[in-house]
Amino acid sequence: MTEQVELIFSYTKQINCVGEYDYLIVGLKRPRQKINPAVIQQIESYATAVARDEQFAGANINWCFVAVSNELDDYARRKANQRDKPEGHVYDAAEFNIKIDAREWAKIINDARVRLSSVNEQLAYQADSDSAKTYLNKAHAKYIPNPESATE
Repeated sequence: MTEQVELIFSYTKQINCVGEYDYLIVGLKRPRQKINPAVIQQIESYATAVARDEQFAGANINWCFVAVSNELDDYARRKANQRDKPEGHVYDAAEFNIKIDAREWAKIINDARVRLSSVNEQLAYQADSDSAKTYLNKAHAKYIPNPESATE
């Protein structure tokens, strides 16, 4: 079988003024390529090679690599659902600040729909004077005088 080229893209964000950066590198696997042990090993090797590159020597960088495909095999699913680790997290190397996730398209799309629904609900919120008073009383009760205590 000939090797298929996968699509890789990245995003860089400076975290603070002292030169700390977050790098996100996403590898899109061909649709029929399940994320399996070989794919996880491939991205671990790639991540380590990139992080060790001399152009990043001495830099304060947090690396996040994500492999995305239609499906995870049983091994990858177990690695991506470990106790006490975020969902999708399959690898963590403190030496180079590398984290690797494995994700399925269906999960990514579903999570985005949930976030979109939440944003839409917040945008559709209609405040009225009663809800504003309720919020102020709840959030700032210690600053609002109680009329009942004033008569005592």
